[in-house]
Amino acid sequence: MYLIILVVLIKCMLINLYYSTDFDVHRNWMRITTEQPINQWYYDEQSIWTLDYPPLFAYLEYLFGKIAILLGIDLYNITDSLVWFQRITVIVSEFLYFFAVKKQQKSFTKQFIDMIPFGCLLIDNIHFQYNGFLYGILLFICYKLQQQQYLQASLLYVILLSFKHIYIYVLPAFGVIVLKNCQIKQIISIGILSVSLLLVIFLPFYQDIFQILKRLFPFQRGLVHAYWAQNFWSIYCSADKVLGVILKINKASTASGVVQETVFNVLPSIGNITTLIIIGSLCLLLFRKKYKNVYDIFTISSLIFFNFGYHVHEKAVMIPIILQFVQMKNPNLIFMASFINGIALLPLIPSSYEQPILIILLIIFHIIFYAEYQIKLNNAEKLYLYAGGLIIFYDRFLHHMIFGGRLEFLPLIMYSLYGSLFNQYWLIKQLRQKDDYYVKLC
Repeated sequence: MYLIILVVLIKCMLINLYYSTDFDVHRNWMRITTEQPINQWYYDEQSIWTLDYPPLFAYLEYLFGKIAILLGIDLYNITDSLVWFQRITVIVSEFLYFFAVKKQQKSFTKQFIDMIPFGCLLIDNIHFQYNGFLYGILLFICYKLQQQQYLQASLLYVILLSFKHIYIYVLPAFGVIVLKNCQIKQIISIGILSVSLLLVIFLPFYQDIFQILKRLFPFQRGLVHAYWAQNFWSIYCSADKVLGVILKINKASTASGVVQETVFNVLPSIGNITTLIIIGSLCLLLFRKKYKNVYDIFTISSLIFFNFGYHVHEKAVMIPIILQFVQMKNPNLIFMASFINGIALLPLIPSSYEQPILIILLIIFHIIFYAEYQIKLNNAEKLYLYAGGLIIFYDRFLHHMIFGGRLEFLPLIMYSLYGSLFNQYWLIKQLRQKDDYYVKLC
């Protein structure tokens, strides 16, 4: 319990720091769900921050909105009381993740590292999102699968998907595990009960299913996000930029900094069907007999989706990171994944006041990690980590001196490429490593 108190105190110290537009998104979702009838939740367009998460998250926003109203908090304007309220709801919701971490048989320091990954601090407790409790549900699903409680795991997975559809990233892995370990009758019963639960969750929206799907999967947004996620398509877009310069062609929209349909200079355009074919082909590897470990299969599946998915957000990299934090089978690799992706996530907090704080937190967290797990890196790995420091230095001090207000997207490309090159390496390492490790539970 002392560990959880320590973690909560650290998170509370971050309450008054920068928050992104995601804070306003969740404020508006509370307004929508408490102000509008339920059949209008997915149609309301009074704000650009429309509701685009599945129903269980909408119900959660309704609950938070009702509590805020009872406390006399204004849901139409961002005030200090609203900031504190929303920040506290994030921390309270994270207790599910804390309890999931506590189920492992690990030392105090190792559990501290698992409870407070740098990426989670940055994304949830500063940038602002609700991911912690979802990671908790994900870990409980892994525990249930490890204990061969497939029905309970399936129902939990339906709940997880009904909170946030990004967890479709682990659907192939989940399906492979069930198919490999369950008999036909068991699979049928699991399928019937899981579909029944899904129908109950979506029942109030039975007339709005197509509208919900349109909100959940906005394919019109293009291949890459405004800030490229550190995945394969970042490499692809960078290569197209270089070819465009060489061939003196400049029609691309990939570095415009806005969310829109992606247009390339030279390379072929990539549609959502193409990404699905690539993902589906790679996920066939999950059927290999060597993959038995729940965490590794989930990690491979989520990395495939992250690296090759359509309109992926950079924050989604935390799913495989959390899965590997739990088992820590290869501490050296996970240390690098955490550090490198931590650097790649820094542009999410553009404020000059918070950037030094983030860099200090990044270094402190990874010093603790390095010492506790006795990390040993070769010279090439050390050089790659140092390269991240050079990118930060260039972004903070050199870019404006050299280019002034021009090429504003260049540092973002550098951050993204830095993370994406490693994440291709990470996926290959995950595919090749032996599968002979299981998490010890209390």
